[in-house]
Amino acid sequence: MSSFPRIEHRCTCGKLLFKGILLGSVVEIKCRRCGALLVVGDLRPGACAIVDADTRATITDARGDVRTVLGRASAQELIGTQLHSLFPALRDSADATGTVPHSDYVIKNDVRLIHDGEKQHAQTYLTEIRENGIHTGYRVISWSAIC
Repeated sequence: MSSFPRIEHRCTCGKLLFKGILLGSVVEIKCRRCGALLVVGDLRPGACAIVDADTRATITDARGDVRTVLGRASAQELIGTQLHSLFPALRDSADATGTVPHSDYVIKNDVRLIHDGEKQHAQTYLTEIRENGIHTGYRVISWSAIC
């Protein structure tokens, strides 16, 4: 099983069309059950950042466009900080030890204020990293449209 999140995309009739994450792309797909033609995705230009953390949710790696998407000067600035500091919604879902859920998780309404006071909306997904079937950490993928 991949350590990337897979979001279920379903037809209006309820049939599962596919699982995956679409960033800066559009897919046209026909439902085999009802025959409906659906368009899924987003073609707005955007930027993506990926953050990895250990089992205690301490950031161990960050890559991609962290300045645009996460509002941080560099990836190095994030190393050693907690995922909760970047994504406060995770704090609400953490257990008593500070551990976040062990399943694919969509952070809804992920809105950040950027330096000029404008709001920036992002699509953010959390998934666990597993090696040989053992939970070894978390991966967060955050994509933000640049309008």
